[in-house]
This record gives sequence, C-alpha cells and structure tokens, in this order.
Amino acid sequence: MSLTIELLPDQEQRIQEEAERAGISVDELVRRALDASFFTSADDANQLRDKERAEEESLFEQLHANMNETRQALGMRTL
Repeated sequence: MSLTIELLPDQEQRIQEEAERAGISVDELVRRALDASFFTSADDANQLRDKERAEEESLFEQLHANMNETRQALGMRTL
C-alpha cells in the first residue's frame, strides 16, 4: 500500500534528520513508527525481538516528540 501525506516543511526536515541519525530511509523510519503504534495482537508484538521493539519504540517516541515540538511552535495543539 502506498500512502501520501502532506507535511509541514519543518516536519519533513525533522523526519529526514531522524532517519539519517538512525541510518535508515525515511520510509523505514515512518514504517517502524507506525508498526510500533499499531500492534493489536500479542502474536504480532511477540514476533519482534526485544531489541528491535525497543529501537522502534524509541524512534516513534522521537518522531512523536519532534512532531509535537513543531506543532507547539506553530501554535497548534499537541498530539
């Protein structure tokens, strides 16, 4: 599935910087963030090794914090 979303320039820049820091593509960063936030069954969650899961959760937390920082700077409500 392909999904297109519009981001604010600062959001796009922060996501790109985060992906570069993690040494992965923007697609992979966003995919991991979505995976970490949408696990619905214990079986799915258990398929990830503990280290991978911790890394994904950390990436999502960083992405979430960066998005909220941008939204707050623009006078928007945080998520």
